[in-house]
Amino acid sequence: MCGTEITVSYTFTDKIVSVEEGSDLPRQHLASFRATITGPGRSLIECEAWRTYETADSATTTGLPFHLRSADGGVVIRDAGYVVFTEEGIAVVHGPHPALLEGVDPCSYLV
Repeated sequence: MCGTEITVSYTFTDKIVSVEEGSDLPRQHLASFRATITGPGRSLIECEAWRTYETADSATTTGLPFHLRSADGGVVIRDAGYVVFTEEGIAVVHGPHPALLEGVDPCSYLV
């Protein structure tokens, strides 16, 4: 990935709350992820927690879908707020979402 050895240790929890067919309530997907990513230059901590509400027309993701910080606690990248996705693409963006809108190159932080 980065042209050198990268070590990742992580925990991931995932819960899906389904509803009856035809219900007006959205299906919910709750997830949390925490990882320590270690490269030859430094280590990073990835810590995320988000919820996605899915309906027939859209999916709305809220929370902290991407958060990367240095080992000393400094924020490297922070996506937070909410995003609404439809069949046509991204319909609403609220909050900073640099990883979603600009992309992320974790190698530049690890090597």
